[in-house]
Formats: sequence, C-alpha cells, structure tokens
Amino acid sequence: MGKLYTYIFFLLFLFLATGCSHGYTLVSDPIPVLSPAIRLRILQDCFNIMSQISYVQEDGVDFWQNPKITATKKSGDCEDQAIYFQYLLYQRGVMSEVVFGKMNQSDLTYHAWVECKIYNITFLIDPTNYVFSDKRFLQPNMYVRTDFNFHIFKKVDEYQKENNVILNLSYNDVINKVKLHFITDKSEKSDKE
Repeated sequence: MGKLYTYIFFLLFLFLATGCSHGYTLVSDPIPVLSPAIRLRILQDCFNIMSQISYVQEDGVDFWQNPKITATKKSGDCEDQAIYFQYLLYQRGVMSEVVFGKMNQSDLTYHAWVECKIYNITFLIDPTNYVFSDKRFLQPNMYVRTDFNFHIFKKVDEYQKENNVILNLSYNDVINKVKLHFITDKSEKSDKE
C-alpha cells in the first residue's frame, strides 16, 4: 500500500510540475530559445531596471514579497530583490535561479542573489549590492551558496506554494525528496499497523 501512495504522489507532482499552473512558473511555461548574446543583453537590461528598486530592511518578520508587490512598492530586502530580478529575467525568456547563502563566508546572516548561466559562464547578480560579475572572478569566500538550511528550505517551500513558482531547482529537488521520503516513511508505518 505504501508504494501505491508513493506512486500517486509522484503522479500528482508530475501533473503539478508540468502544466496546471497559473501566474509565473519556471517549470511549465515554454521558454523561447534566445541566443547567448541576447540573453546577456537582457541580463544587463534587467540589472539596470533593478537600480530603481530601493533596499528596505524588514522589521522583525521575514516576509517574502511577490515580485508584483516589489515592482509596485519599488523596494524590498535582498530576497525580494533577487526574486523580482529572477521574475524580470523569466518574463523575457531567460532562466535563472535565486540563490541563498552568505555574501562572505564569515557572515552570520544569510543573503539572496541570482545566478544565470550564459556562454557556459555563471553570472552572479546581486541587485541589493549592485554586483554583476562572472563568478570565476569572485574570491572563493564571497557569495557562498547554502545548500542545506532547514529555515531556508521551509521559506522557499512556503513561497513556492503561495506564489506558484520555482525559485531554485536544486532546492526544489531537495524539498521534494524530503517530502517524498516523509510520505513514503509515513505510509510504510501505517501499512505495518
């Protein structure tokens, strides 16, 4: 019986991930094929648009704004700006990921930025600090990705559900594996009872 639930969950996930979405979704919407030169130009244009968005630190509660709210308010903190930047790129046909980590490996607080691969080069764009760079030219202790942090996974999962969007495919894969493991483990326990 546990395998049946796992199979049903998998089919439901495939259905949700391949086309029953509304709003902007980085999984199901068709992306036009753009040349690397055009994608790089779009990246630069969107970076210029981001100069109109002011950084505003949140008071206590860590609320992740929908990109449309950030556009209306013309302000947001680091993840709001990164999410909005990803949204701008996606609307123009350029795939990217919102990345969470630390700006400097020794930092105590987390930060968000966007990464986009063009010409086999990963560009790091931090709209909050006006950084637009080929990652190869950054010091190794700068912009360190955090791959496993429960708080970040939980926030990403909540945001993705509320806004029907995939912010980062590798985080999403981990979230889905954890959920699948939890559901499989739970159904196997109930089968034994």
